[in-house]
Amino acid sequence: MNPPERRPVSPSLRDAWPDDEVHLWKIQLDWPESVLARFRRDLSVEEQQRADRFVFDKHRRRYVVAHGAMRSVLSRYLGCDPRQVEYQTNSKGKPAIKPGLGDGILQFNLSHSEEVALLAVTQGRAVGVDLEQVREFSGRDGIVEKQFSAAEWEEFQRVPPPLRNEAFTLGWTRKEAFVKALGEGLSCDLRAFSVSLTPGEEPRLVHIDPSLEGRGPWALGHIDPEPGFCGALVVAGSGFVVRERVWSPEV
Repeated sequence: MNPPERRPVSPSLRDAWPDDEVHLWKIQLDWPESVLARFRRDLSVEEQQRADRFVFDKHRRRYVVAHGAMRSVLSRYLGCDPRQVEYQTNSKGKPAIKPGLGDGILQFNLSHSEEVALLAVTQGRAVGVDLEQVREFSGRDGIVEKQFSAAEWEEFQRVPPPLRNEAFTLGWTRKEAFVKALGEGLSCDLRAFSVSLTPGEEPRLVHIDPSLEGRGPWALGHIDPEPGFCGALVVAGSGFVVRERVWSPEV
């Protein structure tokens, strides 16, 4: 797709929200203990237990803030307290708002890497977002050769070696975002579709297997949330705009 128009979201989430808008929130995850305690109280018991299973404190803290912030944002769309936000998952594990909350059309997706998270929210449009830090990945070339499509492997080999860490991250986030938008989870064959991955070129869904194509059309966009990170956004349909906003505990 062409790069979507980006403009700031209105101050109040209770304002009229045209259904041609996709809201994209950037969330910083490293906050002081006072913020951590506030959001831990908003989490469900299951989420608190999941947070406590992290070995490293920074991972636990970032999980609590990411999921607490997501509850804070979604509660303002739904018009309820953050602790009243309830989720359900499909058979492949993709979360959704439980029936009975709001008007039933709110869809969302969360991704986080290191100290940054992205939350995409739509009205009735399937959506997937993914975020990764650009770095050296162990077994990078083997992953592309075995798990990416043949066309992606060929394109990856044409990328100059100094750019291959970025190319891998671009390809991985775009594929993950598409799988998350489909709601397929780990059951989706990553070789059943191809995305562009050459740095500096327009992001594209190059090919989609007919078994997946009928759920589209799909639009793919690139996200530059922070230096050293890259992300991807996949949304069902066309003719929409992306409104971006930075979350903080005061928002």
